Amino acid sequence: MHSEEQRIYHRYEFELPVRFQGSQGEARGHLENVSAGGCYIVSDSVPTTGKRLKLTVNTDNTDEPVLLDVQVAWAVPENPVHSADAGFGGFWLYAYSQYSADHLERFLESVLGITKAATRSTTGDDGTPLHVYRFPVIYDGLQEHSFSEDLSGG
Repeated sequence: MHSEEQRIYHRYEFELPVRFQGSQGEARGHLENVSAGGCYIVSDSVPTTGKRLKLTVNTDNTDEPVLLDVQVAWAVPENPVHSADAGFGGFWLYAYSQYSADHLERFLESVLGITKAATRSTTGDDGTPLHVYRFPVIYDGLQEHSFSEDLSGG
């Protein structure tokens, strides 16, 4: 069976700049294709498989980013012989916005194709409003984390 036939969600070709903490500090890359289940990120900084990252994405004319938790599922290191761009694939865990629930829901719909997202509002450790979407757990072997551990970085 072709790998494309095993996908649960439709993939969209999309280029959107992202920032994340890499092994050498802040790293940059861009989303190359995305789905409601995950993404491929082209970047010279390639994390190890299994690592959990927080991506920062700006999508509209506001300065307010959307934060995305992603777990790295596979990686393609830079290889001068192979023409593929270095990067990594991962699946989504959570999406956050400190701006508004509407801001987060617009991102989920316009970028990932998720309509009628059930977000919830809470406050972060510093008392700022936080709007959260938890992606469905569809991958075997995903370690469960409590929401409070996610907010504290644990």
